[in-house]
Amino acid sequence: AFGPDAWDEQMTPEMRSVFVMNAPTFLDEVHDPDALQMDLEALAGVELRVLATSGTDSAPLFGPVVDRIAAALPHVDRMAIDGADHVPHISVPDRYVELVRTFTAARRAS
Repeated sequence: AFGPDAWDEQMTPEMRSVFVMNAPTFLDEVHDPDALQMDLEALAGVELRVLATSGTDSAPLFGPVVDRIAAALPHVDRMAIDGADHVPHISVPDRYVELVRTFTAARRAS
């Protein structure tokens, strides 16, 4: 999800520690039959404008998930972030922050 060499090059020791501490619950989460369920009807009731993003370097499975979420939301801006992976706040933090700032500023102005 974080891209090649992320463990050594992008993650701080604190982040790696969190992943290691959470590792024992991973299989439980994967085996939970409801773990990957989304309440698309509830999303359809969201009245706020939502920014739905995905990274062009994300694993292929993430794009269609974001597409389904975006399709369910009545007010959505959909953006693919060039060169970002599944966690753009780590892989392209400056561009991601600017994207979110621009989005929220436009919402305040309207």
